[in-house]
Amino acid sequence: MFRCKPEEELQSKEPIYARLLRTAKAPTEEAASVSDVLLHGLRGVCDCTQWPFAYARILSQDDALDSRGVKEVWHVPFLDPHGFRNKAIRMNRLRSGVDWHLRMVSTARPTLLRDLEHELDLSGQHAARELGLRSALGMPVIAGENIKAVCVFFSGVSIQQDALFEEVFAAVGAALGHFIELQRCQERLREITGRLMTLQDDERRRLARELHDTTGQNLSAIVINIELLGREQSLSPAVRAKLAECADLARGSLQEVRTFSYVLHPPMLEELATQAFWDDLYAAHATLVLNGHDHGYERLAPQTNTGELDMRHGVREFVIGTGGKSLFGPGKVRAANSEVYDITTLGVSLFTLHGRSYEWTFYREPVDGNGIFIDHGSARCNAPREDHTQAAQ
Repeated sequence: MFRCKPEEELQSKEPIYARLLRTAKAPTEEAASVSDVLLHGLRGVCDCTQWPFAYARILSQDDALDSRGVKEVWHVPFLDPHGFRNKAIRMNRLRSGVDWHLRMVSTARPTLLRDLEHELDLSGQHAARELGLRSALGMPVIAGENIKAVCVFFSGVSIQQDALFEEVFAAVGAALGHFIELQRCQERLREITGRLMTLQDDERRRLARELHDTTGQNLSAIVINIELLGREQSLSPAVRAKLAECADLARGSLQEVRTFSYVLHPPMLEELATQAFWDDLYAAHATLVLNGHDHGYERLAPQTNTGELDMRHGVREFVIGTGGKSLFGPGKVRAANSEVYDITTLGVSLFTLHGRSYEWTFYREPVDGNGIFIDHGSARCNAPREDHTQAAQ
């Protein structure tokens, strides 16, 4: 490398310098990590210069090339992989006798070691002779105002230096540092974006819950009160008509509030988040799940973890919200596999658990204007599916 005659030297080096600078600009599309950026730089320089191998080392205490905390990455293009493994210890000795990192960090400029025989200690000199190395180049990788890493390249011949040499490798190191800093910024941007999305989702969930549990229920209470007023015998036809009109407006507003609540945070998002919960319940042969969400009463047939009917091994679910504040009006869509559904009657449910079975009873609240719905039944508890198989045999 760089052993041309003096009069040919500038002409021969310029294409190499141009390739080196182009190489430094390439990692943006290919590199996906700091390790990729550094490997790309090592590979590009070695390909252009035909230097036998190189390594890069991260200097920051907070950074690493992978989850194991590795700080170094090597590029060995011209050595047999098996031979490289045998020579790895000797390569580490090349760093003996001279503090590559300190010299580059103190100057923030490329550092050239022209003669490894004199720059290294005895152990390093022996390793250099055995590997056939004569010189080395250290190149700092600068990101912003900090040196993030150092790259060290080894050559089997004496590396010659001219006016452009130091500037070109300083530019290569700065370009690699720019890509590393760019990736750090992109990672921080992804983290901030993720936190913002989480905060936005939490706020949408809160607003949806407020619309459903407060505004929606207040509108439901208004509808019920208007209907109760409309039953008064002393009202004139004109007043009844106005009350009916108000009830229609309140129902329309209630429907819009429910639509807004759904759009702000669709229930499907919650279902996706709880799928693992249902998977675990079904795998554990769970029998019964009680929910208190919707304002009504619904009993579902036993289902699998994916919502398919399974009368033999499925999990039965009750959705009960009949405590007394308000009930859903007409138009509530029944769930799949729904066995019993009511939105007319306030009341309480009693569940009695036995050793291998359970019972349920819905008691209506004995107040005027309440519905007449009741529900009662019993079922056996699920047994492990292996037991059913053995019984069938």
